[in-house]
Amino acid sequence: MSDGYLPPQKHASDKLLTARQLTESKSQATIWSDTRKALVDDLGFVACYIDRNFEIRDTIGNYEQMLALPRKVLNLNFVRMLPAATGMIVDKAIRQCWRNNRPEVIHNLPLERDGQTSLLQVSIQPLAHTLT
Repeated sequence: MSDGYLPPQKHASDKLLTARQLTESKSQATIWSDTRKALVDDLGFVACYIDRNFEIRDTIGNYEQMLALPRKVLNLNFVRMLPAATGMIVDKAIRQCWRNNRPEVIHNLPLERDGQTSLLQVSIQPLAHTLT
């Protein structure tokens, strides 16, 4: 009787493989790699994992285009690294996402940096697991 669960298995190189890695072909892995590169390089995609304290845990893409590192004390609080007006909107959406455990989307969020205003499309997704 199978419930669709594939336990991690050992490979010849003694690495643990996940179910996705076991079922993903080399061409699929290449497509995902190319898609990620296109999103990040061509479309300016940025993704950040944050914990419940809004501390950045991991990023992908050129996050420097929207976040500013603090000058005196290195604090990786995601919301504080955004301009004040943008940070308030993002903070509210993140809290709603966590409270309701469902995605939140912000369309045309204005981000002003160096005298230029950009409109961002922001998608906030709740995680199924907690970050350590």
